[in-house]
Amino acid sequence: TIAIAFTPCPLMTWLALSHDNSITDIFRSDFSLAFLAVAANLGILFFMLAATALPSFFCLSRQLSIERQNRVIAMSYYSCAAWLFLPLGPLSLMMGLKFDALPLILGLWIFPGIGAVIWFFSTLHLLRIATTGQKRSVLLMGVLLLLGVAVLAALLLVVFPFLLYDMLMLANAW
Repeated sequence: TIAIAFTPCPLMTWLALSHDNSITDIFRSDFSLAFLAVAANLGILFFMLAATALPSFFCLSRQLSIERQNRVIAMSYYSCAAWLFLPLGPLSLMMGLKFDALPLILGLWIFPGIGAVIWFFSTLHLLRIATTGQKRSVLLMGVLLLLGVAVLAALLLVVFPFLLYDMLMLANAW
């Protein structure tokens, strides 16, 4: 699922960089733009991997047998199937900018939002069933899941690409 959801990211990056010269005017050189593209795509890939593994941490409980924990962890990885909608957001942005169609940009961003909501509630439902949790503990798991995804997004979609870009630019300067 991650491979399918991630594949459009480098493809859209390549299309944007190869067909639009106004983007390269913003950056100092083609190398810096390539470094930025690599850093951003790696950040997206690592975010998808980490966010997929995040729900499995809620499945570790002393109240569950090891066999049940392993089954629940394996099932938690399937909850990311709704991520297949995520590439439609950036795709709609690129197509909307290319064809100057604001309704296309706004319209297709609905699908990634729906995918994220489906992922969140299917993960919570799975965790509730697996851990036989009370409503209060399911609410706590939901808050912690959202907080965990927000922290992962900040670290892997913002901080990591920025640091990797800076390291690549320093290595290029030498």
